[in-house]
Amino acid sequence: MTKIVNCPPENASNCPQDWEKLEQTGDRMIRFCPTCFRTVYHCETQAEAEGRMELKQRVAVNEEN
Repeated sequence: MTKIVNCPPENASNCPQDWEKLEQTGDRMIRFCPTCFRTVYHCETQAEAEGRMELKQRVAVNEEN
């Protein structure tokens, strides 16, 4: 499971919160959340995830990151 982070609490109960359940796009590192209508970025490093979270972006990180 690749967990989605940086979602606002009001969406948490309806959000799939799983990268594999999001809508695919033309870019393998970007998916779309149908709950909050936002782009979600798959991050390969914790530093990348932190940078995107500072920009208020939704990110997906592998559990071991």
